[in-house]
Amino acid sequence: MISNDYITKLQILKVRIILFFCIINLRKDANKMDERIKILAKNLVNYSVKAQKSEKVLIHYTGSACELLVKQLIKEVYEVGAIPFVQITNSRLQRELLLGASQDQYELLAKSDSLLMENMDCYIGIRGSENVSELG
Repeated sequence: MISNDYITKLQILKVRIILFFCIINLRKDANKMDERIKILAKNLVNYSVKAQKSEKVLIHYTGSACELLVKQLIKEVYEVGAIPFVQITNSRLQRELLLGASQDQYELLAKSDSLLMENMDCYIGIRGSENVSELG
């Protein structure tokens, strides 16, 4: 959960933020770009965060099911003349890391995240997972 203090710091930084949660249906054509993904990426970049030329856009995603959307987001960010940065989080590995982390490690991770966000103009967070309920 994101703390109110963290959100306040981001608002002070004037970072335009959009978080998007998705469930992707995995099928035989899972590697094929769906037109809806292209439209969604275009809308997230052009309307949700309104990325402009030379702005830095951090695309942070969790879940391998989001890769096609992230790939299209990168293309859209370049299309408007902005600069994309991608950060990938593997939930299982992140959990292991944080379970054994010391207070010093937490503080350094927070400083690292803060430094990264201070240098961004836009943030698009994508959280997705495979649809485990889908049959077939």
